[in-house]
Amino acid sequence: MPIDPLSNENLDKLMTTKERDKELFPISEAIAIEIKNAKDAEQARNEIVNVLIEPSLLLNEQSLDQVIKNLYPSESDMKRYQFFVPSRFIHIIEEVDTNIENILFFRNGAKLVDIKYLRDKLEYLEKENLIRMFEITQDHKDKFPSFYESLLGDIENKILAEILFEEWIFLQEKSWIISGIKKPFDYFIKAGAVGIEFGKKTLDFAVKRTLKPEYRPFW
Repeated sequence: MPIDPLSNENLDKLMTTKERDKELFPISEAIAIEIKNAKDAEQARNEIVNVLIEPSLLLNEQSLDQVIKNLYPSESDMKRYQFFVPSRFIHIIEEVDTNIENILFFRNGAKLVDIKYLRDKLEYLEKENLIRMFEITQDHKDKFPSFYESLLGDIENKILAEILFEEWIFLQEKSWIISGIKKPFDYFIKAGAVGIEFGKKTLDFAVKRTLKPEYRPFW
């Protein structure tokens, strides 16, 4: 059976023993390293893209329906994306007597969606594994106590502070947030986060440079 110079086992041999490298393969150590780096990069590109749906996109019927429409991806999309919603927000909506005051912060100016309608939609999306709850633990608060306390002090509402903290932790540990409002990010910066603000044209350029075409956001 012919030797596969690109197998992981042989790449390891190439990179760890120069003499063996010369005996087994007619390529240099530098080329072997480049090949392994290319394989690692391809593996990274194939990793799932995690996206958090910020509550502002769920609180009016039009944007909620648009989000739901885009949560029915092709089979290939299902392998590329995982969508999350802050767990604290979902718990609020699940309450029989939802306190509207705790979610008006996320309202983007449009008419507020019927809460029962939203509750039913979220329940269905969870059941179909189209969205997942993103939850934080006490360990997160212990790890970033000053940031959490700053959010709590600035917003003066524990429930909202916990939702925003979940969003910020998602940015640190996962990947993207899609939002219809700027307020959460203003509070992140006020609490000590570093933010870079730019327009849609620059964002589109960054996405094109960062992600392969098939991995770019589809809404």
